[in-house]
Amino acid sequence: MSHDELGRLADEQAALRRVATLVARGVPPAEVFAAVAEEVGRLLGTDLAQLGRYEPDETVTRVAGWSREGDPPPVGLRYPLGEGVLAALVWRTGRPARLDSYAGVPDPGAALARQLGIRSSVGCPITVQGRLWG
Repeated sequence: MSHDELGRLADEQAALRRVATLVARGVPPAEVFAAVAEEVGRLLGTDLAQLGRYEPDETVTRVAGWSREGDPPPVGLRYPLGEGVLAALVWRTGRPARLDSYAGVPDPGAALARQLGIRSSVGCPITVQGRLWG
């Protein structure tokens, strides 16, 4: 394993410890979710990281967000899992997905992504007891 790989692994383990410490202290879920979004965003070097919860009515609710600059989109924002939305791709397949462009996608979630200047996105499912979180 290279020096860079070892450093990355150490960073990931430190992030996991910070989140696990919050869970062990019994902090409210919203605080844990916010910490997860920030840790993921910093580890991956992104501009924006978000966590969403899938709802039974085929919508997704934003439960946490982190932004390198400025405020992330608000928590509680709920939008449908329409065509061309990254959360919909992850929900339908249960697998990680990438969306390279929101151009021309007539969905409210895609419109918000364009408004925020998001050009591409990567999403990964969170499973709890073998089920997609939601």
